This record gives sequence, structure tokens and C-alpha cells, in this order.
Amino acid sequence: MVKLLFIRCAKTCRFFVFLFLCCNFSLLTGQDRIQILVNGSAGGIIDGNLSSYLIGPGADQKYICLDAGTLINGFSRLNQSGCLPISSFGQSNLLPEWNMLRDGISCYLISHAHYDHIIGLIAASPDDSPKPIYASQNTLNDLTEFVFNNRIWANFTNQGVSPSLGKYELITLPDTTSFDISNSGFQVTSFPLCHGGTISTAFLLKSRLGAVLYLGDTGADSIERCNNLTFLWTKIAPLIRSDELKAILIECSYSNNRAAEKLYGHLTPVLIFKELSRLARLVNPLEVTTALKDITLLITHIKPTGVKVSNDNLLKVKAASQGSSSYDSISCENLAVYERELILAELQALNSLNIKIIIAKQGECLSF
Repeated sequence: MVKLLFIRCAKTCRFFVFLFLCCNFSLLTGQDRIQILVNGSAGGIIDGNLSSYLIGPGADQKYICLDAGTLINGFSRLNQSGCLPISSFGQSNLLPEWNMLRDGISCYLISHAHYDHIIGLIAASPDDSPKPIYASQNTLNDLTEFVFNNRIWANFTNQGVSPSLGKYELITLPDTTSFDISNSGFQVTSFPLCHGGTISTAFLLKSRLGAVLYLGDTGADSIERCNNLTFLWTKIAPLIRSDELKAILIECSYSNNRAAEKLYGHLTPVLIFKELSRLARLVNPLEVTTALKDITLLITHIKPTGVKVSNDNLLKVKAASQGSSSYDSISCENLAVYERELILAELQALNSLNIKIIIAKQGECLSF
């Protein structure tokens, strides 16, 4: 009798374990996480690889496009690497890149209207489907006055000069006001950034799976003579303390040897860690070196210099980048430009905060 009860209990336990596994399959397979697809990662001269990141909840909902310096070429790279979610969207008679453009993107969040953040959007607009563009009022004004003005490009928006084709609905994001983005699973809050005389934007995206912070181009408060990053850090520090913030996407356009007067509203490794140190002190002033240890830092917008270096120097940079275990290193063989490895090594040398550092690479898919 006891043996029979034991067998029945064992079968019941197995059933409930099976039921649990079925109900939580997405968690076990890593699908129920925030997904970031690197559609374009660089700043500067590489016109097929400019700032563009797709963020989604990892299910069948559409992706948000954070900046649109590159679209179709980035989709192609994602498709080649197996990261483009082609099975979820579109029509069978269209190429995967066109399906992603028309049916896989719910909206655009544009940090500012510099061409390396919008040129993919401009080029793809004739073949795109109707969708909203969220941005600050300054950015939307720049788009309608200087881009979609029926002189530089046809006015595909619902504002500005006539005739207005109305494909893109322009929606203003007031500073620090949260918006629900339909058909995306995310809520967005925008914050202004100082970028060499231009107002750029940071986007805080929150979902049931956590939060991610994306910064458009920005300079350091100390050089830009503003306090926008200081204000931003005060707003996201509570999200780090509560383990809600998963990742920060932040630009690092130049290496440390760049003169301050030639930064043009951008960051270097030294400036990044000065800013992150202030954030860490806000999160936990008693344990600064571990306050950000659970955050992933995704480095964006590196500007290639095109400078050729000797193999010896390249090996030295590679060796320096492998001196710590608190970050993900990227092999020199996979990098086309010396500047990327140099910046990675400089960031790692400064990483007393024990934060995980990843250099964004076009065609990659990441989950948090």
C-alpha cells in the first residue's frame, strides 16, 4: 500500500513538473527576455552601419527601432547571422528585409536628426509602411523643416509643408513623460541630452521584463556645461537598486587620445567612467565598486578612424583587453577597425566598477 502511494505521488509530481516546464518554456529557452538586435552600431563614415537598434520583448510583438541610421542593410546583416525574426512578420512573396521594414517595426524613436541617425529611415521611406515616429519637438521640427520638406525629400509625414503624404505620424515626446507604445509591450520616457549644441535624447524603455536605457549622442556634463546626464542618473538610480534596469546603451565615439575641443558633443572611455562613477554613487554610496555590477554596458557609436596599425600594436591592445574577467572581450579578428579594440581596452582598464562591457556589433542579437 505504501509503495502504491509512493508511485502515485511520484507520478503526480512528475505531472506537475511537466506542467511547470510547459508553462515556463519561454523562460527556459530565453525567449521571454528583452531582445536587442544591433541593426547598425557605428558612428561616422560607415554608411551601411550607422546607429540603429531594434528592441522587443522577445515574443511575436513588433520591434521598436531606436534611431534609424541604417535599416535595410542592417536587416540583411541580421538575416545573415540568423537574428532577423523573419518567421513572425510579413508576406511570403517579399524578401525578409522588406517584411521586417513593413511589418516587424512598430515605430521609430529618433534621438536627434543628425543624418547618421536618420539616413536609413529617409532612404527606406518610399517602401515603408505607415507607422509613428516618436521624438522631441525639436527633433520633429528638424525632420519637417530640413528633411521631409519636399525639397530634400518628399514629405512622408503628417505635418509640415504640403503636400503631406501622411505615412509617418509625428508624435512629440515631452521630457520625462511616460508613453505606452502600442503593439510593442513597452513604455518609453525621454530625457534631453546635450550634444555639442544639439538637443539629443535618451530613451528609457520599460516592460514587464525590465528596463533598458538607450542614450543618443551625448557629451559629458563637465564639457557640455549642462546637467542633463546628472538629472538622468538620478532618475534611473532607483531602477538599478530595484534590479529593474538590465542594460545601458551609451555612445563612446572616440578613444582617450581625442582632444576635448574636438569631441563635438561625444564621449570617450575616461568621460564615460566619470559619469558612471557618479551614477554608482547615487545607486549605493557605500559600495560604489559593486553598485553597477548587474548592469550590462553596451557601447555604441564608435567612430572608425581608418588608421592602419602594426600587428604588434594590435596584439598589445588585444592583450590589454583580456586583463579582466568582468567584461566580454571581442577578438581582434572580428573587428575591422583598430579604434574599436583600442576603445574596448581603454574601457576595461578603467572598469573599477565591475560592470559588464560589450561593444555593439552589427548583426548581433542580445537578450537581457
